[in-house]
Amino acid sequence: MDKQPGRIVKSAFVTGATGFVGLHLIDSLLNRNVQVRALTRDIARCNQLRDRGVELVCGDLSEPQVFENCLQGIDTVFHTAAIMGPPTLPWELFRSVNADGTRSLMR
Repeated sequence: MDKQPGRIVKSAFVTGATGFVGLHLIDSLLNRNVQVRALTRDIARCNQLRDRGVELVCGDLSEPQVFENCLQGIDTVFHTAAIMGPPTLPWELFRSVNADGTRSLMR
């Protein structure tokens, strides 16, 4: 978390909400009373997050249109999503999500 004087995170958008890092980050943000909106590919896996007040956005990093409206009113973005897996997965999948998806989010 940003510890600069005068910098208070009020709302955050988190990618990778169901991953190890994303789940722990969201817990930390909620404990600090930060309003959290989270990107997930599978909302059914996020009932516990929804019950804690997290606003869920269903989508995928490889779908740039998902970012058009979900960043409205957000002051901080935490990007923790990535495709990980065996090297037998197609290179195009890694590039589409990890590189192109990150680039779309930054725009």
